[in-house]
Amino acid sequence: MEVAREDARESKGPARGYKWADATAGNTLAVRHGAGSDRLVSERATTILADLADSYPWLVDADAIVLDVLVKAKIRMDALDGYITAIIEGSAKAYPRKGQPETGIEAVPDKVWQQVSRESRTVVDAAAKLGLTATDRAQLLKDTGLARHFGGDRIAALAEQGRSLRLAKGDA
Repeated sequence: MEVAREDARESKGPARGYKWADATAGNTLAVRHGAGSDRLVSERATTILADLADSYPWLVDADAIVLDVLVKAKIRMDALDGYITAIIEGSAKAYPRKGQPETGIEAVPDKVWQQVSRESRTVVDAAAKLGLTATDRAQLLKDTGLARHFGGDRIAALAEQGRSLRLAKGDA
């Protein structure tokens, strides 16, 4: 019986004459908005990072991890926002769901709204840590000034004193 099925499949050929190309490395056939693709996000990251460095020169010395989080979250947020806008305007259709329209604001899945909300919070939090708003920049400068005033040479001197005490005691 199994042999008969295989013979029937071979004789029919592709269903209704359809032929899809095989997937190749780096294709974007299944991409809806690109926010979940590390490859697509990383491709845009260098451009966004360069734009940020031009606008905010102090970011050259900023925490690289927070800067990376900011850039990638911003790219994801923009991709999701574009996808939502396209669905609402009708230039793109949402993934079909039973009882839901394919375009319009009702067509945007709740999961996408949650993702864009999460990414926007991440952008705001990372921007605050990097001092990208006037208030956050002032706080960052104040904290840096306090650290220089109360830290710096005094902390280095205390560390050296502790090191010499350990050496004298023989715990080095």
